[in-house]
This record gives sequence, C-alpha cells and structure tokens, in this order.
Amino acid sequence: MPRQDAPPPCKHLWTKGRVVHGRRARGLVQTSDGGHYACLRTQTVLGPDDRLCVPEACTPRRACYVPDVPLAPRGAEPPDVS
Repeated sequence: MPRQDAPPPCKHLWTKGRVVHGRRARGLVQTSDGGHYACLRTQTVLGPDDRLCVPEACTPRRACYVPDVPLAPRGAEPPDVS
C-alpha cells in the first residue's frame, strides 16, 4: 500500500496505464507487478541520470524529477493566471 504522504509522480514517468487512464492511473506511486515504466525524457527505462525509472525511484531526491501538476477537482474554476 503506498504511503499517503508520497510525493506526486514525476511528470516524465510513463506507463501504459497512464496513457489509458491519465493522471489517475494506478501504479504511479508504487511499482505495479504488470507495469512497464519509461522516462519520457530518455525514451528508455533509465532516466537522464542513468538510474531505473520506477515510481519509488522517481522522487524529488533525483535532479531530473519534475512534479506532476495535480488535477483540479471536476467542476472547479481554472486558476487565475493574470
């Protein structure tokens, strides 16, 4: 079970589930048994730092980490950018 205080996944961490289900996909905080992960920056299973791309490793401790923008609740007003 993933920790409740886990950071958001890196926006460059991708898996087939994320393509199908979007940001709400399971397996983005904790490695799933059937998941195959890749880094969008390198297009491989290794990140720019040559370390494996899996949810537990793609955290703010890595220099290449970029937090994913959380989704606004349905029906919420878009943020004011003026």
